[in-house]
Amino acid sequence: MKKIRLSTLLLLVLTLLCSIFILTSCGGNDHTHSYSTEWAKDGTYHWQACAGCEETRNKAEHDWNSGIVTLQATNTSEGARTYTCNTCGQTRLERIPALDVHEHTFSESWSSNETHHWYSATCEHTDEKKDYNGHSWNLGEITTSPTETDEGVKTFTCLTCSKTRTESVPALGDSHTNKNDNTTWETKNDTIYVLTDCNIRSSASTISSKLGTAKLGDSFQRVESNGKWSKITYNNGTAYILNAL
Repeated sequence: MKKIRLSTLLLLVLTLLCSIFILTSCGGNDHTHSYSTEWAKDGTYHWQACAGCEETRNKAEHDWNSGIVTLQATNTSEGARTYTCNTCGQTRLERIPALDVHEHTFSESWSSNETHHWYSATCEHTDEKKDYNGHSWNLGEITTSPTETDEGVKTFTCLTCSKTRTESVPALGDSHTNKNDNTTWETKNDTIYVLTDCNIRSSASTISSKLGTAKLGDSFQRVESNGKWSKITYNNGTAYILNAL
């Protein structure tokens, strides 16, 4: 009889202790959850926790945005892209591999051929060219003057790379020489009377500028003669014609 009463008493004590534990852990049956407005989170989930117990609500996996590059990758170092959870603000990083792109280096001096110019690569990619364009030639200048029998030279220069090219200038030939004879003209009292057409020159040279042509019947006042050329008055100035041979 005494054993039965002792067992019953122990059972009552155990039941009382369990009830106290339950009431203490939950604050009693009248406990009202108070959830934080801040998100608790780990690498996979976010949730809101009760301040008075271990209850949670709104637990879900992170909803990541599309990410932004927060560290640019270079040819030698990795970059990073950062993703952010749209709900709780948790972030995660994703590695961006190094670009592994070769950066060409180029000469500071122009290379050229007959039609184009460019900067040549100084790295191992020797076929690479920078600023490859056709030449932009100037108007050219006479670098060797032609004579009656020999051609001259006209030199053109590229305005970008200074490459030059040349063109021949025809010899002056007969068109720059008076084919005079003793009947070209005659003089009377220092007046020249033209008998055959001849060139009027700016100076006593067959390669000087041609100012005009003396026609049959024209007459000019001779200022002086040096044996081969006669200096005449012409257009309110002076000019030269080749003396008769």
